[in-house]
Amino acid sequence: MVSSSVSTEWLCSSAGVAGLVWTCSRSQKHIASSAIATVIYGGTPYWLPYAVREEWSEFRQPTHEKYLGDGALYIWTFSATDPLLTGATLQIFNRLRMLARYFSTVEHTAYDMMPIVARPRRIRCALAAGEVYELERTDAPGTKEYAGVCINLASRLQGYCPQVTFAASATLIPGEVTLHEQGYVRVIAHSIKGFGEHAVILDSREYESLDPDVRSKYFAEE
Repeated sequence: MVSSSVSTEWLCSSAGVAGLVWTCSRSQKHIASSAIATVIYGGTPYWLPYAVREEWSEFRQPTHEKYLGDGALYIWTFSATDPLLTGATLQIFNRLRMLARYFSTVEHTAYDMMPIVARPRRIRCALAAGEVYELERTDAPGTKEYAGVCINLASRLQGYCPQVTFAASATLIPGEVTLHEQGYVRVIAHSIKGFGEHAVILDSREYESLDPDVRSKYFAEE
């Protein structure tokens, strides 16, 4: 049996590697996981160009984190009326986007430590928000799992277009925020499995670099 409770608002992040081998080497997996830990808990993002590199403070302690073989799930608790929600969301957007953009530096670091040819070449990250249910087995106190539409959406977005390394549900950012000035673009994802059409936010530089056929296959202008 399970018991459950529901939050007011959660921010979920799903991250997975766009490559063949994430689990072949424990040290390589550790390095990629350490990069994600820097995004969330703070530290020096060594993968960024020196001119823009600065110490990051902690984003926010996750309510839950879980490794899923070749990826990971993180959940944060936010009140829907939190005045800092938009700013915090843009902060995690920027950190994940830049990690994905400069992941080759993380990958090269892994190679320096353990020179295995088959290594994860890219990382894909996705974000979504909504209600999440906390489930606990009554016969195993302290054992918790989490379920919610936003968890599924983050997972689907992360794997939707293989060439896209950062994607987020457009419901995360209010319409009055000028995304273009932040380096993002809002488009429609044609057919996310289980969700159909959905407005998403992408890294504008990455979106513009997509092959036109790939872009038209997966996305449409609003």
